[in-house]
Amino acid sequence: MTMLKQGDGPAIGIDLGTTYSCVAVWQHERVEIIVNDQGNRITPSYVAFTPKERLVGEAAKNQVARNPTNSVFDAKRLIGRRFSDPLVQEDMKLWPFKVVGGLGDKPMIVVNYKGEEKHFSAEEISSMVLRMMRKIAETYLGTTVKNAVIAVPAYFNDSQRKATKEAGGIAGLNVLRIINEPTAAAIAYGLDKIADSIGKSNVLIFDLGGGTADVSLLTIEKGVFEVKAIAGDTHLGGEDFDNRMSLGFSFLMTMSNRGDGPAVGIDLGTTYSCVAVWQHERVEIIVNDQGNRTTPSYVAFTPTERLVGDAAKNQVSRNPTNSVFDAKRLIGRRFSDPLIQEDIKLWPFKVLCGLGDKPMIVVNYKGEEKHFSAEEISSMVLRMMREIAEAYLGTTVKNAVVTVPAYFNDSQRKATNDAGGIAGLNVLRIINEPTAAAIAYGLDKIADSIGKSNVLIFDLGGGTADVSLLTIEKGVFEVKAVAGDTHLGDPSSSALSAPALYDCLSCSGVAA
Repeated sequence: MTMLKQGDGPAIGIDLGTTYSCVAVWQHERVEIIVNDQGNRITPSYVAFTPKERLVGEAAKNQVARNPTNSVFDAKRLIGRRFSDPLVQEDMKLWPFKVVGGLGDKPMIVVNYKGEEKHFSAEEISSMVLRMMRKIAETYLGTTVKNAVIAVPAYFNDSQRKATKEAGGIAGLNVLRIINEPTAAAIAYGLDKIADSIGKSNVLIFDLGGGTADVSLLTIEKGVFEVKAIAGDTHLGGEDFDNRMSLGFSFLMTMSNRGDGPAVGIDLGTTYSCVAVWQHERVEIIVNDQGNRTTPSYVAFTPTERLVGDAAKNQVSRNPTNSVFDAKRLIGRRFSDPLIQEDIKLWPFKVLCGLGDKPMIVVNYKGEEKHFSAEEISSMVLRMMREIAEAYLGTTVKNAVVTVPAYFNDSQRKATNDAGGIAGLNVLRIINEPTAAAIAYGLDKIADSIGKSNVLIFDLGGGTADVSLLTIEKGVFEVKAVAGDTHLGDPSSSALSAPALYDCLSCSGVAA
């Protein structure tokens, strides 16, 4: 990010996302991604209206289930568009809130606020999110913020860019520049500097967000960025993957349910986990007590209690050495593993070598030093997933299908199975994440009709980015090659570059 000033405070960079937004500032010779009051670096792009107040961000998203018709999201899909736009008409069928045609064919969002019907444009809703981002930055910096750079998708037209700039103005921001998201990603990874040293470069940028997936081809020469081609899906992103991945669970659950209660599907993630159940002929992704479909894979220990999920993550800044995360990076590995030794340098909590070279996490719990294995920590997250499902279903849950990365070895798979057992679950099957994704999208059925198929799966999670090449033939899935980065996928990352993809294709003989 370029540090720009107009003589009235620092400039901030805002990624105004479809489902989540974030804000950053250039400080101390580096970019600082600023956390909100919940300790998160991303804030839901939600605005809610109640009889008493207006809510923005986490507070708005957490009450959606109770107040769906007055909880607004996806404003980015409306901004700068016409009400009669076919895409807007399709989206309207999915939203719980009402959208009507306004003056000049402008879509207007209808809500009930303080007992009155109110109409808001997408610019006005977006400005409320931008104002929240501004306040987050001002709280962190301790000064007024007026200047901002805002990133938008490369496919945004002039109308959408102008509307985004207007939203910034309504939020009290002087929008210095509207910048293409792939350009911002290329700059973030220093690709402009690489191009300076080697001449003209072509760069492929993958941008997978909460609600969209974009691929952009850029050329960079002498500091000038040119978008040569764009493609993608404006309705494919992290939340869509939650829905689709859970369909893979349903395939196995209908096959494996043993008659002693429902089976659940659990995605035990590095940073977030979720749980789903097959019910009423469809998959239900189950929300936790905060109203969220994903739960932080965090466990914290205090002098009086053990916390799991949101409660654990929300107190990390006050209790870092006793707040455990990234257990998936430890599970089934040896303490002497070079990757473990590198990770240990980054964690605020302590990890020691236990019996058999097993990494043991050290915390202080109720006044005593305790040692926990990664399986034990993971079991606490799995138990939370089980309890979330039981609260929703109103019955005991024993059976589960758990997904793991394709690159997990036998030791890691066994350890994950053990974690499920400690959590009181009968793990029916450990399934590869790319296989679950392929089943979710019905690729096995497509392969049945056209013969042997090669499928490339991109899996960008909260802490990892994986590319897998599968072959599917007669219902049999075979993982031919895997590649990626086990330390790419943090919510602050906005793009994935091409090396992992090339590595995956090369090692399987697909790419020269």
